[in-house]
Amino acid sequence: YRAPPLHKNSRPGRRRRRWLPEGARSVVTRDPRFKVNPLRVRVIPHGVDTGAFHPIQDRGQVAELRRELCGVRPEDTLIGCVARNQWRKHVAQLAPLAWFLATGSYGKCGSCQRLTLDEVDNVLGVSRRQKMKCEWCGQGQMLERGIPRPDIHLYYHGSMNEPAGWDLREVVRSHRVESNLHFSNRLRSTVGVPDQELCQIYNCFDAFILPTAAEGFGLPILEAMS
Repeated sequence: YRAPPLHKNSRPGRRRRRWLPEGARSVVTRDPRFKVNPLRVRVIPHGVDTGAFHPIQDRGQVAELRRELCGVRPEDTLIGCVARNQWRKHVAQLAPLAWFLATGSYGKCGSCQRLTLDEVDNVLGVSRRQKMKCEWCGQGQMLERGIPRPDIHLYYHGSMNEPAGWDLREVVRSHRVESNLHFSNRLRSTVGVPDQELCQIYNCFDAFILPTAAEGFGLPILEAMS
């Protein structure tokens, strides 16, 4: 039984505290007000098996894994994302990110050093207007233009055909980033890969990114850090 936290003065909360700990075989809750014998409590922490997720020291092996994964060269930069294709996971933002990096369609403020993105025509995949004013500090000085980086690649490890997810192929086509944003073609919504293979995929990344609006915990972040 999974018991959500309840306000201590609510009638359901008082009733649940009376009977639930004694009447349930097990309780999973975030509410510390449950009166349970400490000897019956087991804490299940979030964590990562570092025996399964760990750095690969052989750089030659990593270079070969990167080539097999998406064909990038050893000198290229690979940014990776591991996530399900769901609406709350903003994996569709990987396409405009790949476009901005590949074309340098952004400006860097000389005062606050933050980046301001150009306006983009998602249909034509081109910059519609270069912004001359910093969106962060409001400085009107000329922004230092970004440098095109076609050597930066993004890889998304997730399903392309989730029923309640994004149409990622269409998003990639609309931004014209087929050569810079790569996908796994063999994943399905209910079928993943073994931890050993997932560890190899994490080791291929120079950086990890997780665009999301909400997470229960965000375990891929810890897996990537391991």
